[in-house]
Amino acid sequence: MNKQELIEKLRSNRDKCFEEANKYEVLSWNRQIADSKALVYMQVINWVEQLSEQPKVTVPQFVAKWIKQCKENATLADCLNGYYQISNGEVVGSTDFQNWVADNENDELTANAWIFGYEVEKLPVFPLSQGDLVIRKGKHEAKIYIVESVSESGVLLVNGIKDEFYSVDDEGGPDNDLDYFYSNFRLLAKKESLQTEEAK
Repeated sequence: MNKQELIEKLRSNRDKCFEEANKYEVLSWNRQIADSKALVYMQVINWVEQLSEQPKVTVPQFVAKWIKQCKENATLADCLNGYYQISNGEVVGSTDFQNWVADNENDELTANAWIFGYEVEKLPVFPLSQGDLVIRKGKHEAKIYIVESVSESGVLLVNGIKDEFYSVDDEGGPDNDLDYFYSNFRLLAKKESLQTEEAK
């Protein structure tokens, strides 16, 4: 139940008390009791209206995905551990989440996201055009790619060995969506800057 639903419930009970009070004579003991109940409800409504809402926390996309998965299949404790066991004995886990919680002590943030809700962190989106250079830093090496095309459906990169397409609708799997692209690649040079360098 959220704050507004609680207020509506309290108002409904207050109105019932007023209706009950109207059944009795003005100075009767029963009317005074019903009026007093209604006044108590009015005071509680006032206090609830003054409560501040718990703000939603902001979490990275992979954390939001893990929390959603855990809410469907596990408990908050399992979620905070970064793994849970399904009915056939298989263990499901998220190494990225475990590292994020351990490195940054984000267990309280995760618990707040689970209880009060969350917003997904907006990834920085840099403007791209055909011919720009982007860089992806891997675990062992950095690779440079040329932007082959940018369209409504996604971004196509070429590094001389293979093409990589990053789309808005996850056609290529978990590593080929635009969220992955914007979280793992950086703009290295704009095409115009490269042409200026060549002209010198």
